[in-house]
Amino acid sequence: MISMGINNIPVICIWVFLSSCFAAILDPAYKAVVTDLLTPEEYSKAGGLVQLASSAKFLLSPIFAGLIYQIFGIYLILIIDMCTFFTTLFTVAYSGKVMNECQKIKDSKVQVIKDIVEGYKELTQTKGIKLLLILSIVITFYVGIIETMIKPMLLELTDSSTLGVILSLSAIGMLISSLVLGVKGIKKNYLKALSLSFLFMGITIAVIGCTTNIIWIAVIAFLFFLTIPVSNVCLDVLMRCNINKDTQGRAWGLISFISQLGYIIAYAISGVLADYVFNPLLYKNGALADSVGKILGTGSERGIALMLVICGISMVILSPLLKSGKSLKQMETNCLDYNVED
Repeated sequence: MISMGINNIPVICIWVFLSSCFAAILDPAYKAVVTDLLTPEEYSKAGGLVQLASSAKFLLSPIFAGLIYQIFGIYLILIIDMCTFFTTLFTVAYSGKVMNECQKIKDSKVQVIKDIVEGYKELTQTKGIKLLLILSIVITFYVGIIETMIKPMLLELTDSSTLGVILSLSAIGMLISSLVLGVKGIKKNYLKALSLSFLFMGITIAVIGCTTNIIWIAVIAFLFFLTIPVSNVCLDVLMRCNINKDTQGRAWGLISFISQLGYIIAYAISGVLADYVFNPLLYKNGALADSVGKILGTGSERGIALMLVICGISMVILSPLLKSGKSLKQMETNCLDYNVED
């Protein structure tokens, strides 16, 4: 479109929309194929590598794109992007060949409504899966709050350059954790790892809200994002081992949609809550300035710090429940039995 001189915003938006639609189709298929290609013992490693790819696009891709753009311009970036089609084509061709050896397609007809209903039934017939779905929404909600609110909170304390460094450091945390999980994996005690990661995330979120020291905030933000892949991999393995292989594609499509609801809710309400509820409480003459304000400080954006503390405390309270539920314990047992059988 750029080479043809098309710079019409509505046209560009239409093509971006279509690209997003295809990406939405690709994501559940991409996650479902892991079950067919790998053994259960390799699920957690695969989850780590998937997290590695996800975190790399927030850190490595912008760096390389910036360098290429400065030297060669936008056209080389677009050419590289188009060439990824051939990488995808080769990968799909290879994985398809391997999958043909391990499964047979029972029904070649695509029935959208029926597939959605079957995927929904697969997710709702087990209480443990429903709990994990709720947990995934909770995690994305808290991450969405952090992503949205940390920028205005930090810009009150420092400049945009330092903010960029802190965000990059956070992405490095995800990168390191994902790499370690991709190599080592998690072989057992998924609920314990999930509970501890949730506890640690809660503590780090609360501490970020309690301090105005930029160095401490940078270190703690790094630790927070270091922990996210652990919880995501545990959720991934627990769901993957407890969902029928024949309905994995349909199930993961719904899982991807449902888990993103946390982001949508966070993006929709976080700004409103900050501007109209929490920030006014911690203005210099706010209702909580003489109480909570003595701990968190006062200012135009310190109400965001109070939001983070509340989120962190709620995660800490919730974390012990993750390893005590009977349905979740049964799911973990199924994973261990699944590993033994395979």
